[in-house]
Amino acid sequence: MVFVIFIPDELSFALFGLRLTVARLVLLVLAPCALIAYGRLIGAGRYRFVLSDLFMPLAGLWMIFAPSTADGLSEALVKGGVIALDFVVAYAAMRAIPQNGRQTEALVKSLCAGLAVAGYVSTLDPLTGTPFLLHAWALAISGYQFDTTMSGSAEDLFRFGLIRASGPFGHPILLGTAMAYGLVFTYALRGTLRVVWGVGCAIGLVASFSSAPLLALTLAVALAIYGKCVQFRGRWLLIFGVTIGIFVLFVMLHPAPFGWLLGHFLLNAQTGNYRLLIWQYAGEGVLASPMMGMGLIDPYPTRPAWMAQTVDSIWLMSAMQFGIPGSILIASSIVSACWASVTERENQEDGLPGVDAERMAKCLSMNAFLTIFLGFTVHFWGTSWILLGLMAGLRASFSQFSTSVRPRYR
Repeated sequence: MVFVIFIPDELSFALFGLRLTVARLVLLVLAPCALIAYGRLIGAGRYRFVLSDLFMPLAGLWMIFAPSTADGLSEALVKGGVIALDFVVAYAAMRAIPQNGRQTEALVKSLCAGLAVAGYVSTLDPLTGTPFLLHAWALAISGYQFDTTMSGSAEDLFRFGLIRASGPFGHPILLGTAMAYGLVFTYALRGTLRVVWGVGCAIGLVASFSSAPLLALTLAVALAIYGKCVQFRGRWLLIFGVTIGIFVLFVMLHPAPFGWLLGHFLLNAQTGNYRLLIWQYAGEGVLASPMMGMGLIDPYPTRPAWMAQTVDSIWLMSAMQFGIPGSILIASSIVSACWASVTERENQEDGLPGVDAERMAKCLSMNAFLTIFLGFTVHFWGTSWILLGLMAGLRASFSQFSTSVRPRYR
């Protein structure tokens, strides 16, 4: 299952008059399997509630209900249903199908391997001077042109005179984000695998020439050092509160806070200014319909004619399509999967090497935090959107096999 996210969306098939990507076809097959797996866990008395089990289906239902008010029920069922399928079923498959901790560990390692291979393969783009090379090969096979409105301008595909690598993902920034996730996962690996897979992800990250993933990875390293040096209970609440306080104070005191941040932390300041305009014009639409959003057919009617339809923020785009509650539900689904800690003692009882389980769970939790952070400058779509559901499901699966029923944050 985890390897389907590395198949370009252009490789698709026609089924009953509908165009389905390979990933979505696999998800349709896995949907009943996930339900059966949930039934097995419940029937055997081994099911343990994780808060994301509540938020995920609520988010999926809201993705259909909210746009139905603007686009009609039939349109919402098709377009909203596809978005919900990619996210919710990917979560459910990784959440329920692994029946023990060893299977969850194997899935995480498979994901790490896939990310590393994607990093190595992504170098074909700059080496051949051909952007979206893998997508072109998939297009030659299927003849289907995937929606490219999210890919940005042609100028955005170059940095420092070089082609930005995208690999199997729909945009270089999505590749860079996936590679940042992969580098975080190397913390849980050992020996030669850590080196080989880490180098692959590092190569893909550099080849993407994306500043946001680089900044997120720096933040992940800083948080990992903080977690090692500070050991008292509540340390994560402390750093979270201090960070929010500093950010709020900076926004209140600086005359142009977001412009300063984007100008100093992005490789291309011009893209930062463009993102500010996106938030300005798209924000008008969100405020016009904050509860239900503006639908899926044209969620961005407030933009000027010269601006592209692309929106570089998953939280902003979700608020435009599904309203602010939809954006909150998606974020809550990702974060709540990390609600229970995973300790060495607990997973040894489940037959999983405790130190590996604990590290993998921490890596998945870290990537959930990075997703929240990156979501303000990155819009996830296609297989990268499925990746978010997969990682949330894997993190919840680790919580499933923890002997602690109550959440214990450390």
